[in-house]
Amino acid sequence: MKTLDVKILDPRLREALPQYSTDGAAGLDLRACIQSPLTLAPGAADLVPSGIAIHLADPGLAAVVLPRSGLVTNTASSSGISWASSTPTTRGR
Repeated sequence: MKTLDVKILDPRLREALPQYSTDGAAGLDLRACIQSPLTLAPGAADLVPSGIAIHLADPGLAAVVLPRSGLVTNTASSSGISWASSTPTTRGR
């Protein structure tokens, strides 16, 4: 099994760490760590902190952040991010 170093940046996450929402989930659900509600105008984009930082020391690993397809379908919205990745070679970017 591979290990992943995780640093909790937002103390609110200590009681609600990212987790698999269902038994068949392919990935963990991240949470938006914001101080107040965020409303975006059509076509607008903003950075939304997840409250965690990860370190991938193994060059054979990659982390990928994708919007939840069910949420996008059910709300007729999109995150503005089609994907984001993190690998040992992109550390600190």
